[in-house]
Amino acid sequence: MILGSFKPSDPRRNSRLAASAVTVAAVVFVAIGIGVELVFLPRTHASSTPTTTTTLYNCTGCGTPSSTVKAAVTRWLADFNDRNVTGIGNFYGQDALVTVMGGREAGAGLDGAYKGLENIEILYGSSIGETADLTASIANYNEYDVNPHNANVSLTLDMVGDSGPESTGFPPFYSLTAPFGVGNLNITVDANQQWNYVSGQWQIAKETWNYVSFTEQFPVTGTAW
Repeated sequence: MILGSFKPSDPRRNSRLAASAVTVAAVVFVAIGIGVELVFLPRTHASSTPTTTTTLYNCTGCGTPSSTVKAAVTRWLADFNDRNVTGIGNFYGQDALVTVMGGREAGAGLDGAYKGLENIEILYGSSIGETADLTASIANYNEYDVNPHNANVSLTLDMVGDSGPESTGFPPFYSLTAPFGVGNLNITVDANQQWNYVSGQWQIAKETWNYVSFTEQFPVTGTAW
């Protein structure tokens, strides 16, 4: 063996090789990790259609609706103006949901979620059912037909009315058990309704009321109309 031919290794070169090895190992590790994530993580599907909370009703065999959604809204408004709580209830499904927002700030005192036909009838009975006079008109009507049996409607309700006998001489106040009102009312509500065609008629499955304004002749804290 010729000792003279041996050359000591360059520590800087060894350092560079070690660093390269670590880099390659890191790249391989990251690539493997990405591959594992692609295999085991849930896959997402890109869509240009925005998600919606609409609950569609599958009306198998229902055929083409015999009336339009706009006609159903018009009849709903007629019962509303007649303060016909039973008639209004006929437009809601048994499991319908009505959500009221903005009432606390506006002074209406009706905020909350009312699930089921019985609770919805109590809601309307405790509000429009207690008025002596009420006239509502619809503005900003917009309808989006999801399919022949499901439609979303947005509208503005402008209401004027009289909640009770402020002319009787009694102090003006209101409660659900007392026959006194808060006088003249002026109310504006932005509403959204989901209509489903069920058993040959249009019914409301979901409804949201958002109070824009609520003014009364004799303001009372915690008013429920």
